[in-house]
Amino acid sequence: MGTPRLRFPARHTRCRCQGRQSRCSRRSSRSCRASSSPRRSPAREASTRIVRSGSAKSRLPAEGFLAVDVGGSSVKSGVVVEGRVEKLAREPVAPDLGGLVAQLERLAAQAEGWGVCVPGLVEGGTVRYAANLPLRDAPLLELLTPRPLVFVNDLVAATVGEAAGGTLALLQVGTGIAARLAVDGKVLPGGEVGHLRFRGDGPPCRCGNRGCVEAYLREAGSPTDDALEAIGFAAAALVAVWDPGTLRLGGGVAEAWGNVLLDAVRKAVAERVLPGTAINVEPTRLGDAAALVGLAELARSAT
Repeated sequence: MGTPRLRFPARHTRCRCQGRQSRCSRRSSRSCRASSSPRRSPAREASTRIVRSGSAKSRLPAEGFLAVDVGGSSVKSGVVVEGRVEKLAREPVAPDLGGLVAQLERLAAQAEGWGVCVPGLVEGGTVRYAANLPLRDAPLLELLTPRPLVFVNDLVAATVGEAAGGTLALLQVGTGIAARLAVDGKVLPGGEVGHLRFRGDGPPCRCGNRGCVEAYLREAGSPTDDALEAIGFAAAALVAVWDPGTLRLGGGVAEAWGNVLLDAVRKAVAERVLPGTAINVEPTRLGDAAALVGLAELARSAT
């Protein structure tokens, strides 16, 4: 028996090869996903949507832009000047919404222009859900004074910073685990690979399931075989789907585990992904500064 063919929705009309491949089976069919974009749910798009509260081009201060990155355990801040982060600081994150608002307003009090990124599902100016922070349907943006120029998901900001206008995937391994893809500097929706179920009988996850990749990460205080295999599984899945060319690993855990994690991901990708897939797995280039640089770039490019 021959290999069954997958059929795609009829609205797709032409192949990504644009007919250049003489043996392309999709040239005259209506089966290619490249000709039109599938409909995206609001939930998938929300975490890539960027909220800007004004025209930033004319408002970015010459002495630098204050960027603030709220994480699951700490808040990083720094002044971004021409793509460089100065006065980088870190402090514990506040335990509740009121405390977080006060913390952010204190950091931004002396700034002429600033932006902030937060983890979780960000929709408009509201944090709908953040697994590692006590934020549920929190209207954070409207509570902040002064109002930030940019308000966005933290991984989106970090991916913009790392991509620097190019194409790559960023897998962030820290308090949680998730990924984003940038194509020509624009971040696309999707990437919640931390909640792929690695093993059905695995440890319980905060999301309510068992055996999620993130559950293995949380259970491990060190790079255990199970944790490394789970993260490698997630990395291979996103490479298989996105084929980004470059995959960078970032986040506090990725930094702490270093080459052990890099080697595990490279091995998993080599074993699980279609042979011949060209992928370069490497550490992030900006490290802790990625989201801060990304916030400044988003503010600079605002219209």
